[in-house]
Amino acid sequence: MFPKQLHVPVLVAIAAALVGVIVMLVADPGTPESVKQPDAAISRVMTNAETDTSADFPVRLLEGSDIQHESVHMFEALMGIEGVGTATLDPEGLVLNVAYDSTVVSEDSIRAELIASRYLAVTSADATPMELAADGAVQRIGIVDKQGFEPAYILAKAGVPLELAFGPATDCRTNIKFPQLGVAEDISSGATVKLPALQPGTYDIVCGGDGKKGAIIVE
Repeated sequence: MFPKQLHVPVLVAIAAALVGVIVMLVADPGTPESVKQPDAAISRVMTNAETDTSADFPVRLLEGSDIQHESVHMFEALMGIEGVGTATLDPEGLVLNVAYDSTVVSEDSIRAELIASRYLAVTSADATPMELAADGAVQRIGIVDKQGFEPAYILAKAGVPLELAFGPATDCRTNIKFPQLGVAEDISSGATVKLPALQPGTYDIVCGGDGKKGAIIVE
């Protein structure tokens, strides 16, 4: 019991002071970790696919430093790809981890979609080399459609004609174009596309809906 001489205003002042001390202790427990927590990973469930593997992709920002906003566009680039289960972006390392069903979609196909959306830059290291014939007269490669072309990016030798053997395709990929070369082909049932010897550069492979689905990198 408080002494009778302590009037109500005094008791109110004491109570207010105690509340202030408690608030200060809760707000600043004195540990650096409580002041600055690392940015949390940003995840999204794409489909209910039963995933059996995952791959990491070192992505880049296109619109500035708003990672939360850009993550939405990265996830949108993967939406609709059958076999992709979840995607998780590490904001600190700018690494996008994608979990997927390898029996339905390949890492190359996922990479191709991220490159098409410009969150990944294509380089010769991403490309699969064509096989040069024994006589050096032509270079060849086989390409299958597995929710996207595999391989989607092809490394070719300059000055040697090309033969690209496409397997049967679906969706917009049944018709393809090579816009820089003025070539268009129907590959719905599979077809071998023959191209002339090319100069060094990058030549897009575009589907019938004008979406970029791959490229030939000539060196």
